[in-house]
Order: sequence, then structure tokens, then C-alpha cells
Amino acid sequence: MAKCPPWSWPQSTPKKPGGIELWFASSVLAGIAEYGYNPAVTTQAIQAYLEAVPFTPVDLVTSSGKSYRVPHPDFINFSPTGRTCFVFRDDGEAYSTLDVLTITEVVPIRRRPATRKKKG
Repeated sequence: MAKCPPWSWPQSTPKKPGGIELWFASSVLAGIAEYGYNPAVTTQAIQAYLEAVPFTPVDLVTSSGKSYRVPHPDFINFSPTGRTCFVFRDDGEAYSTLDVLTITEVVPIRRRPATRKKKG
């Protein structure tokens, strides 16, 4: 027998007012997390990384495990609805189209501090 997703309709509905709405919302979020989606990663969360001063390059990691590097804020663009983002590659011409719901993590890339050669 196939496993029902956690957001399927309950066998017995809660009797208290507002109970079904709360049950449904929490079940949907649990199901989304179980299937590799992170509801905390939103367009606004990604924008916060892009607007940080000074900017730090980031990797956008998707539910499939693939990561997309954003070396500068000019290398990413969002659709008007915010559901889709376009991540441009280093050449500035080719791009990948990502569904924001599939982005599970935003990982800042730490730059190495510049090393100075000692005069000897």
C-alpha cells in the first residue's frame, strides 16, 4: 500500500474551532520538510544575503543536492512573483532556472584572507 503524504486529509477531523486549519497548515509544513523543501528559504531570505554589506558570495543548495554559486548579486535575478530565480554562470550568458521552493540552504562562501609575503 502506498504511503500517503503527511498533508492528506485526516481520518478524524479535530472538533475544536480552527483545529482543522491548524492541523492542515502544520501537516503541509511537515510534508514539505519531509520531501526536501525548506520553507525558511524564501525569496526574502535570499535577498537578505544579497543585500548584505559587505557582500559575501553564496551557494544555493537545492533539494537534489546540487549547488549553484552566486559570486555577486548581479548573477541572480528573480521572477516578478518570486517563485523562480535565475542564477547566471561566470560567463554571464548561460543561466540555471531554479524553483525557489527547491532551495534548501543558502551557504555563505568564506573568502580566504589575503596573505602578505614577508620581506626577508
